[in-house]
Amino acid sequence: MAERCSNCITSYVFILFIWKMAALLKKRALAEFSMVLQEKPAKRLRIIKKVPSVTELDIDVLKSSSSGEALLFLLQVEEAIKGEVDALHLYNTLLDHFQKEREPAVRVKLVNILSQMVQGNLIEASTLFEDLQPLLKAETSHKVIAVFLATFHRIKNIDKDDKLHLHIFSLAKKYLSNRSHEVKCAALAVIGDFIALDDKSETFQKTLHLLADFSHDHEPRVRTEALNAL
Repeated sequence: MAERCSNCITSYVFILFIWKMAALLKKRALAEFSMVLQEKPAKRLRIIKKVPSVTELDIDVLKSSSSGEALLFLLQVEEAIKGEVDALHLYNTLLDHFQKEREPAVRVKLVNILSQMVQGNLIEASTLFEDLQPLLKAETSHKVIAVFLATFHRIKNIDKDDKLHLHIFSLAKKYLSNRSHEVKCAALAVIGDFIALDDKSETFQKTLHLLADFSHDHEPRVRTEALNAL
C-alpha cells in the first residue's frame, strides 16, 4: 500500500514537472515570437496621387458647367495652382465666372482660390483688392461676404502698403452693421489687426468705443471677436 502511494506521488510530481516545463516553453516561444515581430516593422506604403497642372485642365470648362461640376473642377484647380500656371488667364476666368455663379458655395471656393493665388504671389494684392471690391459690394450671401473680408485680412501679411491697409480697415467698418454674426466677426478681426493704422486720436477713440459696444453684443462669437480686437 505504501509502495502504491509512493508511486502515485512520484507520478503526480512528474506530471507537475511536465506541466511547468510546458508552460515555461510556451512563455519562451511567445517572447521569441514577439521579438521577431518587433525586429520586422511593418512596411509603409506611400500612395502617390498625380495632380494635374492648370495647363492640363481646361479652365474654360467653367463657362458651360453646372454649379456642382464647377465646384468639383475648382477643387482640382485649387491643387493645380501649386504648380505652373498661366496666372492671368486663370485669374480673369475665375473673376468672370464669379459674376455668373449663383451658388454661394462655389463663389466661396472661387474667392478662396483667388486668395491662394495672391498668397502664392501669382497676383498682386492691390489688384485683387481693386477687382474684388465691386463684387463684394454686389454680394448678398453672408458666407461669401465673410470670405471676402477674410481674404482682405490676409493681404496685411502680403502687401505692406499702409494706404491699402487703410482702405481695407475702412471697408471692414462698414460691414459691422451687417446682421450676420459671420460677417461681423470677419469685420472685427480685420479692425483688430489694422487698428494701429488709425493714428488720429479722434477716430481711434471712436473705433475703441465701437469695439467696446460690440463686446456686449447678444451673439457670443461677436463678443469674443470684439474683445480680441481691443
